[in-house]
Amino acid sequence: MLLDVNDGSLLGYRVGSLAPVSLGGEHLQLFDDGYAINVIDGKISSIFTCYRDGYEGFRSFKGGVSLDGRVLHFDNDTDFEKVIQVFGDPVEQWNDGVEMCAEFKVNDVRVEVIWNVDGRQSLDYISLERVNAI
Repeated sequence: MLLDVNDGSLLGYRVGSLAPVSLGGEHLQLFDDGYAINVIDGKISSIFTCYRDGYEGFRSFKGGVSLDGRVLHFDNDTDFEKVIQVFGDPVEQWNDGVEMCAEFKVNDVRVEVIWNVDGRQSLDYISLERVNAI
């Protein structure tokens, strides 16, 4: 299973595209597999992959992350520096003492990466959304 950042997709679900009829206009949350396909107004609005087991009831996503022909593997120990090495400098970032966020733009996909920083730092999730510009 690959989260394709360049394409903004996972398992054929692509952010910004019409949600398949099989979803019935609803979100697809696969807690045991660590991902969710979010639907708003009949379109796939975002793809969420979890990396901290138990976050919002999800198990850790065990699939890879595809970017520019490379397949990478992240887990809850993936730190900010590794993500910067992969995605480059963020277009936006913040830290409120509880969570830290770094946002990147890859083609027309917004990549949001969130860490828990209250206590032991851990990668919580990566979310993809289709955007025109950040």
